[in-house]
Amino acid sequence: YRMRDRFPEPRFVHMLGNTLASRLGRVEEAIKVYQEARASLGDDDLLLNNLGYALILAGRLVEAEAVLAPLYERRSSLGDDTALCAIASYGLLKIRKGDGDEGLQFYREAHTRAHGFMRKRIKQKMDVEEGRLLLARGKTQKAVSLLKGAATGPDPEFSAEARGLLVDSSN
Repeated sequence: YRMRDRFPEPRFVHMLGNTLASRLGRVEEAIKVYQEARASLGDDDLLLNNLGYALILAGRLVEAEAVLAPLYERRSSLGDDTALCAIASYGLLKIRKGDGDEGLQFYREAHTRAHGFMRKRIKQKMDVEEGRLLLARGKTQKAVSLLKGAATGPDPEFSAEARGLLVDSSN
């Protein structure tokens, strides 16, 4: 029973995986969906990005890097939105590996290149991650300001993440 038999559209795989990981918090299940899709459908670039992102969320950073580093290296040959996702995801990987300043530089690059809704989304996630870093560095006032803005941004996943950090910062 192959993924293609169940999900003939790669777009559906992305939606299912994103829903499992982001909306329902079932990251390991999302990873399985992406891995099964990869085995069946091949190395679709957006699929690889989403797999890498889910691996980051699961704390599986070595695996995430193995997926995201080659994708990031090919960013100039990717479609615009996929390249932006690859840059931003690689930035998140750097942040979670402990290099917050370098990771934020990747987010800034993606934000500078993005347009429209994608630009707003990247800015929102960048503010969440910068807020997280500032909290860890004891710079609460600036962090709270960034996180309040991110909490009202366009992406529900990132808004929830910002609200969670705001609650944590007040405790």
